[in-house]
Parts: sequence; C-alpha cells; structure tokens
Amino acid sequence: MESFQQTNSVRVQEITPKSGWDRLWTRLVQLDLLTLPNSSTLHGEDMVRDGVSYVVEINRDGRYRTYQYGNPQEQKWPEAKKIISIVQTLHDEFTYK
Repeated sequence: MESFQQTNSVRVQEITPKSGWDRLWTRLVQLDLLTLPNSSTLHGEDMVRDGVSYVVEINRDGRYRTYQYGNPQEQKWPEAKKIISIVQTLHDEFTYK
C-alpha cells in the first residue's frame, strides 16, 4: 500500500505571460472569456463518454460567475471553438521551453 505524507509547505512562484498581462487580458476578453455562456444553455451537445472539461471562474467587480465546457473539441458550437482558443492562448502564454 502506498503511503501519503501531507506537508504544510507551499511553493509560490510568480508567473508572467510571455506577451505581458495587458496584452493577454485583451486577447482573453476578445475571445469572450467574460461573456461565454455555460455549455448547458447551448443546444445539440455531442455526448462523449470520456474526455476533457474546462471550468472558468470569474470574480469581476464583486460579481462571481462560473461556466464550463465538456469536450469542446467535439462540439460544433462557435462558443466551443472560443473556449479552445482561450485554453490554447493560456497554454502558449505560460508554457516555457
């Protein structure tokens, strides 16, 4: 049996997007990060048994909202393409080689 040892140490690391925070935020807003609807409100969802889901949580001006997309790569909605672009943008900005 594998043992699990809990530790109280946390490592905090400051990160900076490659293009800078202002440019990244502008790009995310252009991709409708703040206004995309929850996928449950869209019609014609293709069901997939296993895959990837993305959950977005936003607290802006004291208002909290969350939305999610399951398997957006399998969906035909334009909103699914936007969430994929959001994820790709974040990946590109924070992946260092």
